[in-house]
Amino acid sequence: MKKVIILTASTGGGHNKVAQTLKEELLDLGHQVEVVDFLKSQNKIYEMIVSHGYELLASKFPTLYGELYKFSNSDQLSPIAIGAIRRSEKAYTKKVIEEFNPDLIVTTHPFAAAAIGGLKMSGEISQPVIAIVTDFIAHMAYLSEGIDHYIVGSPFTKKKLERAGILAKRIHAFGIPVSKEFYNNESPKNSEFTILVMGGSMGLSQMKEVVEELIEELSDLKLIIVTGNNKELYDKLEDEYKEQIDKKQIELYGFTKEVHKLMDQAHLVVTKPGGLTVSESIVKEVPLIVPFYIPGQEYENLMFLSLHGAAIGVDNPEMIPVVITHLKENADDYDRMKKGMASIKEHIDQDGFKKLVEMMDIK
Repeated sequence: MKKVIILTASTGGGHNKVAQTLKEELLDLGHQVEVVDFLKSQNKIYEMIVSHGYELLASKFPTLYGELYKFSNSDQLSPIAIGAIRRSEKAYTKKVIEEFNPDLIVTTHPFAAAAIGGLKMSGEISQPVIAIVTDFIAHMAYLSEGIDHYIVGSPFTKKKLERAGILAKRIHAFGIPVSKEFYNNESPKNSEFTILVMGGSMGLSQMKEVVEELIEELSDLKLIIVTGNNKELYDKLEDEYKEQIDKKQIELYGFTKEVHKLMDQAHLVVTKPGGLTVSESIVKEVPLIVPFYIPGQEYENLMFLSLHGAAIGVDNPEMIPVVITHLKENADDYDRMKKGMASIKEHIDQDGFKKLVEMMDIK
């Protein structure tokens, strides 16, 4: 048995969910595992600035968030931004690692990767480090000679890291780790054309406008709606669409752990393209319609899917019923999107993380 620490952060739900998935894999291998949300554990002020600041900017001021993302990710400014991250997190990250004294360090967040990479390069830690890139184009904060191995979502992501100077032998296109539940088909596809509408862990308020368009224009659809942690949105939808819910035209969920079953039933997912949601959809081979995204990493995820013909971005919610009707009535176009998802899935190795851990001789 070896000791493994996984460093994550609550900027969106994806990083933490990936961390928990990895924890389950490592526990199955018989290791001792500690998951640390380094933003939450460091201090309340830092958590409020970074974690809550992310939620505020991403949900209320997405354009500003996108500009800050580009600012921190540009070739000229990224070294300055990454240096600031390393300085702000270095002492705490080193303290956590020294207290747990792990045999392996794993990170699911770029800020943690930056801090750990800096510690490794300066010789202050010596443990092997695996960085999990949780989007399909890596933020430059991930890039460090101190990271021993990267796990990325696709060969496309791998090529991008190679162009940024990371050696190919250190990059493994195993796919972004998702829960094993997504590899099982537990629920049959609905006979009615079914749309799963989600807004990520934050349950974006724009979902209400999307639902209104779908209900108004497409009476022959079945809708499954997941509002995540947005209780206000859940209550509004429950009150406004009580008749459709009673008739089973709409299934309404708040936060749920049954997304894998809901994806089994759906023909299309209407959602924001967070890295983990995209990865889950890839495993289930369900095409995406994307009417909203957070500028930055989610826009890049959408571009990745669009390159493979697996998603359609829709800027105007009024166009969503038009797009869905077209796909519903033109099986060839719908099948091409499914094949796009399947082509990405071909490169996903469900046991890739496990193989990498064993390769690193900590079995």
